[in-house]
Amino acid sequence: MATALGGPRTMIACMSRKASTCLFVVLCVSGARHSAAASDDVIFRGGFDIPVCGNGALQGIEVCDDGNVTVGDGCSDKCEVENGFVCTAQSPSECAAICADGIKAGAEQCDDANFVNGDGCSSSCQIETGYMCVGSPSVCTKL
Repeated sequence: MATALGGPRTMIACMSRKASTCLFVVLCVSGARHSAAASDDVIFRGGFDIPVCGNGALQGIEVCDDGNVTVGDGCSDKCEVENGFVCTAQSPSECAAICADGIKAGAEQCDDANFVNGDGCSSSCQIETGYMCVGSPSVCTKL
């Protein structure tokens, strides 16, 4: 059952939801508190798809959808691109960490915000032999 608060307004009520589809009616309601009932003026009936994050299909306002709701893989559980990643705009989205952006993400062992080799964090964001790196951006020191 749908409820509207306040004065007269038009309201979209999701009356039935199966899987990722919402069957709805648009109601013209009034009063301080009003529940959708058979006596309401039904202006329009229809249906629309509700975006389902994690199904591998870009829908609605999703920026990415990699087919899961795992946090830390580039595409968040809210289907937004996570910091330090870039994702393709395809279905399903493919995400990869951005090396040299100063954000240690994904499979990066380090990220010191540069592509310089020999400073402890390589140009492919891997810890170089003889170094230890911590933080984001990574600070590397010789062992």
